[in-house]
Amino acid sequence: MFLEQLAREFTSVVEAGKAAKVDADVSLTATRDVLRAIRDGKEPEDKAAFLQTLGSAGGFEPGPSEPVTLIELMAAGGLSELSSPDLRTALIRYHETADSQRELTSLTLQRVSAPHDGFHDAIYLNPDFSPELENRLERYDWDLMPGTRQQFQTIMHGKLGLSYGIEEQIVRGEAVLAEIEKARK
Repeated sequence: MFLEQLAREFTSVVEAGKAAKVDADVSLTATRDVLRAIRDGKEPEDKAAFLQTLGSAGGFEPGPSEPVTLIELMAAGGLSELSSPDLRTALIRYHETADSQRELTSLTLQRVSAPHDGFHDAIYLNPDFSPELENRLERYDWDLMPGTRQQFQTIMHGKLGLSYGIEEQIVRGEAVLAEIEKARK
């Protein structure tokens, strides 16, 4: 029963990780596109599309959450009760990767939310936005966009780390699933 619960949760986490990786790559590409436009000093012709690109570039994908059963197992000291040392090792490695991802997510959020890096001067939030990204931003001021370069560069570094972390979570999650299969036999 316990292994079944872990398997279900890790299957879900791996699938969520794969979806998160796609979203992370889209956001990273958007950030690169914004930095290229700033570097080239030329406002893109399609202003509506560029506003969408800014919306994607201004956010980030943190990756999947850690499975609840693993959190509970770690908190209760239950790893030592598992008969498979390889499963224990895989779970610990996944936990360490998820912990690093949470820390980098926090740092990236602080950077994205920094109020004095030009982003919030150049880009205007739509106060009536809904959860869809399509209408999160209202407009931007191209003349102020060069002042956002530093923030977008810093955010890009965070996004690169998060993207790598998501890949690691997928790999480590798949390793846990493989060890669960071995432990079931």
